[in-house]
Amino acid sequence: MIDDNEKVRRQLAARLQRHEDLSVVGEAAPGEEALRQTVELQPQVVLVETKTADGRGIETCRRIHQVSPEVAVLVLTSYVDEEERSRAFEAGAQGYLLKDLDIAALLQAVRRAASLDASDQGASCADKRAEPRI
Repeated sequence: MIDDNEKVRRQLAARLQRHEDLSVVGEAAPGEEALRQTVELQPQVVLVETKTADGRGIETCRRIHQVSPEVAVLVLTSYVDEEERSRAFEAGAQGYLLKDLDIAALLQAVRRAASLDASDQGASCADKRAEPRI
């Protein structure tokens, strides 16, 4: 989970951790630490806020897709920006969601992204885990 607001990251992580079939394995602000955690922790799904203070949210999506193409990137952002949305998909994002989405819909999106066919994510079937890792 990547967001430059630590409070938002912690609150969202706590909400997701309440669900036994999900495991939040990392959280970071955008940048090198986020990329390092993605490579090291090997999540199935990464939630990325693209509206960051440094304006590099789309670049974060792109870099995650480059270093870990098997990871599903879901943008989880504050408000819709159609140009940003288009750029996010071009950068490798598989979904574009709003933070005010109810938790059931967010869980559905995460579970769906985690269970994509291996051919859709570039991962082998052996890489699939019963518990989605975020």
